[in-house]
Amino acid sequence: MKIYKVGGSVRDNLLGIHSHEKDWVVVGANPEIMLNLGYIPVGNNFPVFLHPKTKEEYALARTEKKTGVGYKGFTFFADDSVTIEEDLQRRDLTINAIAEDQNGARIDPLNGSSDIKKKIFRNASSAFSEDPLRAFRVARLSTLEHLHDFKIAKSLITALNEIKLSGELANLSAERVWQETEKALLNPRSSNFFKFILKFGLTEPWFTALKVVPNLDNIKNPETKWITLQASNNFALGKGFLVAKNYKILETLAQKLINLSKENNHEKIVNICKKLNFQRNELQINRLLEIKSLKINVNKVRKIKESIAALDFTLLSSNTSRDVRLLKNEMILKTIKKCI
Repeated sequence: MKIYKVGGSVRDNLLGIHSHEKDWVVVGANPEIMLNLGYIPVGNNFPVFLHPKTKEEYALARTEKKTGVGYKGFTFFADDSVTIEEDLQRRDLTINAIAEDQNGARIDPLNGSSDIKKKIFRNASSAFSEDPLRAFRVARLSTLEHLHDFKIAKSLITALNEIKLSGELANLSAERVWQETEKALLNPRSSNFFKFILKFGLTEPWFTALKVVPNLDNIKNPETKWITLQASNNFALGKGFLVAKNYKILETLAQKLINLSKENNHEKIVNICKKLNFQRNELQINRLLEIKSLKINVNKVRKIKESIAALDFTLLSSNTSRDVRLLKNEMILKTIKKCI
């Protein structure tokens, strides 16, 4: 039995980047051997085990065959006869198909080291297009600072086009599409993810509304990046996949603030203010007011916000003759008429 470090951690180390990522592959073993050694099984689709002490993941070397649709449509074969070279052959890119044994000896059957030096993303084989999720994974890799300027090999362009034409992107789950998107938003070169999608025509069906990619790379907060992107695309993105709740809340507040800054009807302003709930959402609202690309009338919004905050609603607690909510609305309406 031999253990190899594989993939992103080897790639990044060759680029001079210290990687916390550790992908371990075990050759010459089978599930029974791993269990006897105390490893804990966790994989559903293929044999993955947790180390009994470190709890790091160790996967058996495996090969795969396309048998269905989407990124789950594969049958895996993993036992002690699978070689490290065979395992590397099924990887997505040549730069991720590099392994090192426990003595530091490098196994690089697809010459990924050369592509690292040349700064090229190249598919490991023609099987790249069998997994549609790989298109978004490569787009995400381009958002990493040390990989953002890698060029796309002609063979990979062909594979991306095959994915686009196959219609298999539609078979991805909404959860996985958002996972890749959020990971891209967490990286420093987030704009590249969306530029990649536009450049290679990967918009259907998840990014159909994507038309404009603003510069997101000077923004640190991933939620702010998403709102900035949404504002440039009429808040039409993400309707097909499951955007995380914290992003959706901020997105809704942004739209209400934009509407508030444009609205001149006093009664409608009152309704928008009630939905905004300035007190409860103060931190999010203040952050949104700092995003210039939203083109919010900041002075107007802050004037309304401060006027409402100055109202003393405790005076209504002793009033039992009328609906308190109605009286509260009247107070807000009165102060809005004064400040606008």
